[in-house]
Amino acid sequence: MPDHPRIAVLGSRSTFTAHAVSTLCARGVPPVALMGDADPAPRARGEIPVEVRTPAARIAAAHGIALIREPDPNHPDAIAALERVEPDLLLLACLPYVVGRETRRAARLGALNLHPSALPRFRGPDPVFWQLRAGVDRAGVTLHVATGVLDAGPVVVQRRIRVEPGISVDGLTAALVRCGVHALVDALPGIERRIREAVPQDESVATRQPRPCGEDFRIATSWTAERAYRFIEGVRGPGTTFTVLGDEGEIEVERAIGFDAPTRPGPAIERSGGTVTIRFAHGSLLAVPAPSSRD
Repeated sequence: MPDHPRIAVLGSRSTFTAHAVSTLCARGVPPVALMGDADPAPRARGEIPVEVRTPAARIAAAHGIALIREPDPNHPDAIAALERVEPDLLLLACLPYVVGRETRRAARLGALNLHPSALPRFRGPDPVFWQLRAGVDRAGVTLHVATGVLDAGPVVVQRRIRVEPGISVDGLTAALVRCGVHALVDALPGIERRIREAVPQDESVATRQPRPCGEDFRIATSWTAERAYRFIEGVRGPGTTFTVLGDEGEIEVERAIGFDAPTRPGPAIERSGGTVTIRFAHGSLLAVPAPSSRD
């Protein structure tokens, strides 16, 4: 018998799942099974859409972890496969489904969901994006009891990490996943008690955000320049542009170079060479304009 609970990871072909599995292995608690690394369809599947990216199968193979190919954890075949490996605990790590009661019962201790925010704030499918958009300087990660309501179960453990200005959404996601898995491993000696004593979330302060859309890439100059910098550098990617809205019109930018904390006197938008300085309510942002906004 292992000296820790047998964990089965339910996830997707995302880097989020891969980080969770690799961190468990690095801490000496390799999962007994991985579900959700099946060959993906071109479109996201399940109740919660996820981006299909790097698989975790190679990590599973290197550590002798059983791979359950059924992507839907609520399918009878998936439940039967879980019952065969006899996990004590299910860890949901970027799983694009709400896990039903029968699936949760396949593990003696039920299921915990790893959510990269300090719940009940930033519920929903893309919490790291929204934390970067909010300009937070500390981001959270939560392990909570999985229930039939998305991201709403009682909290088992929660931690926060510093958000360095300029960190990318991928970099912050990886750091939060690792932090959350370390918190889980640290809690394993008393995990049964922690699950029994999990703290209900305060619904009065809960927030939930949807998948980002075009409007969510618009930035008001009523923000601070630091918040604008954190957001742009955090989520920018090939082809992504941001619309900065001010009293004197709007300008499209494709990346941020830096920011000054004090508000500098001068015009609202000042161009110099291939860069633009934009005045915000607090501070100024130095950015690269998008081609559509260049002289």
